[in-house]
Amino acid sequence: MPTQFSVGIRRAYPWWFALALTVAGAGFYLLPENNQTPELLLSLLGSIAAFFHFLYGQHNTNTDRFVRLFKEFNARFDQLNDRLNQIYSQSSELVADPRDLQCFYDYFNLCAEEYLYAKAGYVDGEV
Repeated sequence: MPTQFSVGIRRAYPWWFALALTVAGAGFYLLPENNQTPELLLSLLGSIAAFFHFLYGQHNTNTDRFVRLFKEFNARFDQLNDRLNQIYSQSSELVADPRDLQCFYDYFNLCAEEYLYAKAGYVDGEV
């Protein structure tokens, strides 16, 4: 099951990075002295840095995807909005015009797509 995307989680990455470096450094100095080699320390710190570089890159990719989806959904809603408001302001209880019915279908399809992307974790939970 995918995790929910959050734009704001990026603020936590430096803290997680500092915590991982601290734990790795403490663990390194708890090793016996004959195992405390500079190569081991550099490879340990390099691995942690590479992992967080990957996290930042993944977050940037997800943010770009989220922005593209958000712009697309808003543009499509803007195309439907005037017609939906016009239908809403009519006093009739039944929708008789096939164009009005198609407008509703388009709107509900848009809602379904947004829900699908949100459920898949591509849309920020606050949205």
